[in-house]
Amino acid sequence: EHTDYVIQLKAITDVKTGPVPTVSAGQALAMIENKKQVVQTFFKLVNYSPSQMGQVVQPLIGEHGYVSADETTGQLLVIDTVENLMRIERIIAVFDVSDAGKTIQKVFPIRYGDPAEIVQLLRILLGGEAGSGSRSIRAPSRGGMRPSSSSRSSSSSSSRSGTSGTATSVVIGPSQMPVILIPEQNRRWIIARASPEDMKLIEEWITRLDREEPIKKDYETIPITYADVSEVASRLNEALQNMPGQELKASVLVQPLVKARQIMVFGREDRREMVKKLIQEIDIPPG
Repeated sequence: EHTDYVIQLKAITDVKTGPVPTVSAGQALAMIENKKQVVQTFFKLVNYSPSQMGQVVQPLIGEHGYVSADETTGQLLVIDTVENLMRIERIIAVFDVSDAGKTIQKVFPIRYGDPAEIVQLLRILLGGEAGSGSRSIRAPSRGGMRPSSSSRSSSSSSSRSGTSGTATSVVIGPSQMPVILIPEQNRRWIIARASPEDMKLIEEWITRLDREEPIKKDYETIPITYADVSEVASRLNEALQNMPGQELKASVLVQPLVKARQIMVFGREDRREMVKKLIQEIDIPPG
């Protein structure tokens, strides 16, 4: 703390018990020069329960921070550094929306993979680039898959969040409800908000993607030249369903990328080669 003529030193362990500067509702956190300064601020929530929001942000609070929810006033009190409060402010803005009552939230710890890479792959799996024609996502196979470093180069409509590098990804899931995925790189988490139906798929995919094994490419994209991308995906899925053997059906996932005019194929290399041969038979010039 300091005034014009006096500087007072305070132990950081006393932050929660001693006086802390308050940032008023009309003051932008980004305008505070010292981003390491510990302050307190009140977040007003309109659509989301302060208590539930407190559970979401509690794991993000620093060691000497503090969070308190007031359902009566609809406010969330948070004490932390300005830098961390800015990150929390962005997360609250994403969660406090009109359809919040129809969704659930969950924090997924990531042990082995990269949270940002897993989020990018989840975007594709949940229909982020599949267009409106098909959202034929299904539960992952027992064999599991994991993202490779090549997923960094895949296109993304994520919005970068300032200096923290947190990317908030919003897609429409198979249930036609918005799915929000927030990778927290520092703590190695993925924060998700989705319908219960979509959350079940997200949990299953994260379990399969976050595996302790050498990174290998278990998927690839195949360009479509002549045929309709959604039609190709539909015919591929139909062909796979008609092939004998339950193991084959469970080990291959075909996802159409309509805007990019590509088919994304997940599975072992020999399974992908089989799908590519099927595509060659389907993707032919008209007439």
